[in-house]
Amino acid sequence: MTPIEFLEFRGYLSAGSGFQSLQFRIIEMKLGLTDRFRSSFKTKYFTGTMFKGEQNVELEQAINEESLLIQIERWLETIYDNTSFDFLTVFTSSVEHFIEHGKKQKIMNGVAIETAERDVETSKRLFASMIDSSEYQKLLNNNERRISHKAMLTALMISLYHQQPCFQQAYQMLGLLMDVDALMASWRYKHMLLVQRQIGRKPGTGGTGGFSYLQQTIT
Repeated sequence: MTPIEFLEFRGYLSAGSGFQSLQFRIIEMKLGLTDRFRSSFKTKYFTGTMFKGEQNVELEQAINEESLLIQIERWLETIYDNTSFDFLTVFTSSVEHFIEHGKKQKIMNGVAIETAERDVETSKRLFASMIDSSEYQKLLNNNERRISHKAMLTALMISLYHQQPCFQQAYQMLGLLMDVDALMASWRYKHMLLVQRQIGRKPGTGGTGGFSYLQQTIT
């Protein structure tokens, strides 16, 4: 369909939009994309303007219900609590050894000692944001992380030790969840390209900025 052919019936869509539909909003909520991770404008637009009456009641109900992300987070935390293996200690020791080994390798390959030490400090800061619960909490408070520190460590443990029988099923589950995430991202990207091809930079039928808005939803 050419852009001209699309414009011939676009007016009949009125405010209709598959991307902005109530059904898609609920799917997002169920998966875990809550208002907390939208801009204040988008939050007000979704819950206060876009949907009214029964639709708004249905949306509010979805917002207040427990999402898949929350359930997965709780499941991961339970695995961590029921595991006798001291993963954090072993992982910390391994990473520290890896960082120091990398420093020695760089110096042996002719990298200046000052540069190698600076790289080590950078690596240590990044690593600290993973293992230090207080540092991780700061990222969580800034919406730079989505799950709790304990749940993140569990996912990491499952990934590293997925060949162990006790983690194989959990590893498969995490893989399927990543598949869902990838499919959602792919759909968003393809939809954005379609919108750009059909209407360019014009506003979207759902009342958004169209292409520019869709770009934001990808990131």
